[in-house]
Amino acid sequence: MEFSNWKSELSLVFASEKGVFNVSSKLEKENGEWKVKKLELNNKNTGANTVYN
Repeated sequence: MEFSNWKSELSLVFASEKGVFNVSSKLEKENGEWKVKKLELNNKNTGANTVYN
């Protein structure tokens, strides 16, 4: 069975010297490679939210 359009979501929390961050992303598999369609970075310390499309 061949699937040509796979989708997935990934989220994680990481802590660094600069603070605590939530990261979430939406991924799609195209031609055998995973591509990031959306990446969101939320700084838990400042509330700043950055979205990359």
